[in-house]
Amino acid sequence: MNAEGTVADVLAGAARFAVVCGERDEVLATMGDASVDVTITDAPYDEHTHANVRTTRGNFSKGRGNGGEIVDLALGFAPCDPAATAPVMLRVTRRWCVTFCALEQLGDWKRAAQGAGYTYVRGGVWDRIAPTPSLHGDRPACRVEGLAIMHARGKLRWNGGGGFAFWSHLRLASAHGHERTGHPTEKPLGLMVDLVREFSDRDEVVGDWHAGSGTTGAAALQEGRRVILVERDPRWCDVARARCIAAVEGHHWRTPSQPALCAATKP
Repeated sequence: MNAEGTVADVLAGAARFAVVCGERDEVLATMGDASVDVTITDAPYDEHTHANVRTTRGNFSKGRGNGGEIVDLALGFAPCDPAATAPVMLRVTRRWCVTFCALEQLGDWKRAAQGAGYTYVRGGVWDRIAPTPSLHGDRPACRVEGLAIMHARGKLRWNGGGGFAFWSHLRLASAHGHERTGHPTEKPLGLMVDLVREFSDRDEVVGDWHAGSGTTGAAALQEGRRVILVERDPRWCDVARARCIAAVEGHHWRTPSQPALCAATKP
């Protein structure tokens, strides 16, 4: 089996991963019903969330006036409408379809899945443990994000045993990040490994239609799955591909593989 190939190669078992640079709907339109076993993705959130993504720069401490500042972050992609997104993703999925979302969107995902004739199982929660606090201090901050857990076809089967739809993983912030690709919505690798293990089986195909920096791909390959990643930004496609190659070869994606190092030393 090749490491990288086309979507068709992955589906046929001839390649372990494919990274497609393109728009989600255009790519999924070329795929048949129930093409992938499981979808695990991070679809864009709602307009309100997109308009209120902020971080700090400099030595910012609320109320101290010490020269730091609050900075609005431009995510570089549009908000998501679950009514349009859920049917598209569920159509190409055979079993579980899981997407991150704002807590306020869980009802929208439920209505979208059920309205298209699929099963909405329940809302889950990712506890980020140490998220950014309320920078202005005039309202409660949000510590968790939601996961809309849906199912496309057949009997429900989950690898989590009697566990809960609750995952607790430290967010990737500058003070304590691990992967640090620079993507504005990067998820912790450990979190994605847990989701891959619990919602898919070895040798199954996992699809991520909003792949970003490729964390789902790295987790899926690490856990013995095949994976198809779709990402519209060529810059993040390159990062996702590098991470997938590193996961197949068994080294960190920022560290060149040994053959490449040896080749570089040849005269």
